[in-house]
Amino acid sequence: MDEIDLSNFSLEDLESTLNNWEADQGPSTDAPVESETTEEPSTEGRQKYIPLGEEGFTPRPGVVGAVQDIAQSTMVGMPKNLYEGVAPAVGLIDTATDAYNMATGFNVPKLPEYEDNVSQAVRNISGLVIPSLGLRSMAIQGASKIHAAGKAAPWLQKLGNTKSFEYFAKFGIDIGTSGAVDYVAEQNQKDDNLAGTLKSFWPKTFQWIPNSIATDEDDSAGEKRAKNVNEGAIFGVLSNIVEGAAYLTKAGRSVKRTSKFIPSKENGVKNINELTKDEFTDIKFSDNPVEDEVLRGYARKE
Repeated sequence: MDEIDLSNFSLEDLESTLNNWEADQGPSTDAPVESETTEEPSTEGRQKYIPLGEEGFTPRPGVVGAVQDIAQSTMVGMPKNLYEGVAPAVGLIDTATDAYNMATGFNVPKLPEYEDNVSQAVRNISGLVIPSLGLRSMAIQGASKIHAAGKAAPWLQKLGNTKSFEYFAKFGIDIGTSGAVDYVAEQNQKDDNLAGTLKSFWPKTFQWIPNSIATDEDDSAGEKRAKNVNEGAIFGVLSNIVEGAAYLTKAGRSVKRTSKFIPSKENGVKNINELTKDEFTDIKFSDNPVEDEVLRGYARKE
């Protein structure tokens, strides 16, 4: 390309020449080119769980956190129906996590909630029932071992030999273990108790239930927990009353069966024994006749 000497042109001549050149070219027909790329939704704030053994894995603190990591790592890629099938075990892990967080002050996160309401309900119920039954069994076994070893105080050892004390001891263990689990479980700080649920769905029918018993939307987390614990204790007392009434009813039927008339014929005594006697018949549980029958019925159940 030849070189052009512009030294002889003034600034005005150059601007005039450039304007004339643009006028000859006409308006530009170039349209702005739009980008064909589409913006993807932002993933900012989302953190995908990285399972155990993979790069970037961050362990949860404590023993319970390790159990959660193992469980969630196992569930990565697991079919949905299989994950829903382990809802009772997940509920048990939830309660163990709540107990660990309360004891240590940590805030170990729980496993993700179920999308299915039925599975989530099974998870919540299992988180209350299974630990209560487990603690009850452990408490009864521990007390039985202490009593059998004779390590308790003499007066307590003597008291433990009576069947009536054993019955009331189990009654107290039932209320104590269920109350402890209800207090620890975080779900009881968020969910309504049974009385609150009934008032929420049928306010006209159950408006007689006082707010001191039923939970409502204005309750704090601590108030909801206290009401759930109290309701659990009330149900524990009622269940034991119903159980005692059943024993009394069964004892009354036993007395009625013993008074049934059987003709004095051959094998008459044998028939009476078949109807009335079992392995507990000849055991004396108490000097009080009513208490004796109740405790005998309780022994037959156990």
